[in-house]
Amino acid sequence: MLEWFQRVPIGVVTLGEAGALLFVNGERYGIEADPAEERDATGAGDVFASAFLIHYQREGDPWDAAAYAVCAAASAVEGEGIAGIPDRSTLEARFASYRRRLSGEAP
Repeated sequence: MLEWFQRVPIGVVTLGEAGALLFVNGERYGIEADPAEERDATGAGDVFASAFLIHYQREGDPWDAAAYAVCAAASAVEGEGIAGIPDRSTLEARFASYRRRLSGEAP
């Protein structure tokens, strides 16, 4: 699979609590996970994939899309079943907090 991602323009692999690997034009980038208190991991990969595709379609930036997706997946595992899937405003707030944390900005 990783060899295949070297040959496509964009690919992403989830790594659970370790984040994700993003491949852009064959280059590999680690995407840090957003810390979460896991209650139910069922469907987290599906939430990640959906968030990645939606954000990438909307913004066109694969790095932001991958970061957005790790935030969505982190939120999803904190609830049970579909209760953890964030709405857009909740996810936007979590994503903003994630970006501030990674940039070293104060909350």
